[in-house]
Amino acid sequence: MKRKVLVVVALMLALSVTMAAMAYSNAAVSNNTSLTITDTDKSTLALTPSKTIENTDGVAAFSSTSPQKLVFNFNKGNGGAEFGLQPDSSYQWDELFYVTNNAGHSVKVQLIQHPGDGMFNDSSSQYANKNSGVGLLVVMYPENSNQGVTVYQDGPTNDFLTLAPGAKARVLVRISVGSKPTASKSCTLVVRSYAVK
Repeated sequence: MKRKVLVVVALMLALSVTMAAMAYSNAAVSNNTSLTITDTDKSTLALTPSKTIENTDGVAAFSSTSPQKLVFNFNKGNGGAEFGLQPDSSYQWDELFYVTNNAGHSVKVQLIQHPGDGMFNDSSSQYANKNSGVGLLVVMYPENSNQGVTVYQDGPTNDFLTLAPGAKARVLVRISVGSKPTASKSCTLVVRSYAVK
């Protein structure tokens, strides 16, 4: 009889400990953590302007702020002066900048326009009228390959470029201006990446 009582008591203790562990609503566990805010060319998803003929005018360049970010000024021309793009025109930079995966795993990379900015046509928005808008095409090419992936064409595509750890991609950018473009605008272009699972 004593043995049965002890077994029942032990089971009730185990059950109460299990229920107590499931019942807490708050916990705090301290861990040492480090994070470095660095220039965009030294980050885990690194962006660097090309040093090719396509970028001689500095269309893609590092910001003067610290930490440095990659910025685009498509108005740049001869001697760094600003000129702009005319209606009914198309401009293409075959190798404007690079994306490098410095993570320890493969990532899928895509470029998008920050939602709501509205500089470039977006087939899902009010800017779908190409006559009055500015079109954007972005194609990413793995290093040493001519097989590109269109990651933006008047709106984000469902395609991504997969980069292995340490891999680099060159980025082609084409801008098409309609016959009746709206006033000059600016936007934020976002390079997104997702871990490959």
